[in-house]
Amino acid sequence: MNVLDLLKLDEGLRLKAYKDTLGNYTVGYGHLLGTDPKWADFSITYLEAERLLSEDLAKAKDGLANLAPWYPILDDVRQAVLIDMV
Repeated sequence: MNVLDLLKLDEGLRLKAYKDTLGNYTVGYGHLLGTDPKWADFSITYLEAERLLSEDLAKAKDGLANLAPWYPILDDVRQAVLIDMV
């Protein structure tokens, strides 16, 4: 299973914004919007959810590479687990 499949499985897809367990509005595959009530009626398309997931994945990889210099030398499975946690 690749990292995208893992994220999709763990996060699930919601096209209408919802509040997560911390009270943050979230949409798509776990894309954080924030706590502002303006997000309450926000919704996106499937293609927008895919784009947001791709952008979030790139940010997670960049963040891990900057935070943990050993991240790039890990195998794909270990990288996927860390990305999923981020």
